[in-house]
Amino acid sequence: MFSLFLLLLCPFLSLPFIFHNIYYNNKSAFILLAFFMAAYSFYFVPSGDQFRYWLYFYHYIEDYMSDISLTNFSLPYILMWLIHSMHGSYELFRGIVVLISYLLFIHIYFDMQERFEFQKKYNPQECFLIFLIYFLIIPYFSLVTGLRFGFGLCICIYSIYQLFVCQNTKWASVCGILSSLSHPFFAFFIPFLLIIKALYKSTILCMLFSCIYLIFMLIFMTRSSFCQSLLEVYISSDSMWKTGDIGDVLGRNAMLGVYIQTLFTFLAIIALFFTAFANLPWQTDESIPHLKQIRAFTVLTVFLYFVFFSYFTIQGRLGVFLSVLIPMFIIMLILVHKIKTFYLLLFFGYMFLLFSFRFMSFRTPRSVGYEYKFLYSTFFQDVTMHYDEDFIYKNINIEDGSVFITNK
Repeated sequence: MFSLFLLLLCPFLSLPFIFHNIYYNNKSAFILLAFFMAAYSFYFVPSGDQFRYWLYFYHYIEDYMSDISLTNFSLPYILMWLIHSMHGSYELFRGIVVLISYLLFIHIYFDMQERFEFQKKYNPQECFLIFLIYFLIIPYFSLVTGLRFGFGLCICIYSIYQLFVCQNTKWASVCGILSSLSHPFFAFFIPFLLIIKALYKSTILCMLFSCIYLIFMLIFMTRSSFCQSLLEVYISSDSMWKTGDIGDVLGRNAMLGVYIQTLFTFLAIIALFFTAFANLPWQTDESIPHLKQIRAFTVLTVFLYFVFFSYFTIQGRLGVFLSVLIPMFIIMLILVHKIKTFYLLLFFGYMFLLFSFRFMSFRTPRSVGYEYKFLYSTFFQDVTMHYDEDFIYKNINIEDGSVFITNK
């Protein structure tokens, strides 16, 4: 109750108390943490892709709704229109997306607590360390920078968990469709997941049919004129968006973006070797009946990453996807098979390093915003925080969405 009061009074000061309650496994504290992250997201300056969504929110969403069809239907845009219709701000829309995403991951964590009962294997300090690792897995920066892709990623991970761990095919299919409606990138994985699910008894057949599906999709994409025109835009690092000449999220620093995203992905792939050092078996386990499929899906996604290595945008999105999928795979192995505290600390250090890289890579848009106000503002002030048009056009380059760092 005190944490709730402090969250409303000053979210920043409430964070240590929230984590203190999480240490004692107070379920309400996990929910408060989701609201904390949502409140923090209000301060992220809408640059790069976010600038495009900001323009959409204030200038183009009504045009989109008047011309909506099955071919351009988008779940985030529908949510955007609802918030806009209620005279809410763009920051409120983004905060709701962050809140829903964190609640999905928290629901997964609650289910893992009941399903794997890892509190019986680990002491309270180790359980808290496991949660910190899990907390760092959640793709916060994909949510506040990519938004549509980040939101779709969170729903897709939830769908994978429902399919392979909870074995709830119907609910997993619904979530898979919702993730595809959030971003078309994830539509590619729905048949992929169903193939792996259906052929789980044979790893060879699973790999064979997955490769056949991959070849079929590649042929379809190269033969279809619609897919060709879509790919021509999608793989470009300076795409021409409907609302203007808005390029990639990293703007002029596209090559730096390639290096950073590649680093993220290789760090995630290297994490797979962690399972060998920590003696985490990959074979099917009674606690995770579909571990074989999760393993196959992870390996095939790594394979896809190298197939599309020369395509910056597709390869980058696969990299972000892997940087969440692989740690999620490892965390489930950790929950089932007890490992030494040293390896937990090692994995925490890896996740903290990955999070720090992302935190620093977005330091430019954070430096021009009002993030410092989060240190002393109330929850109401946080969720009503708004970057007006004067601020946006003064600090954001409308040609490519990049930040004018000379203004600071």
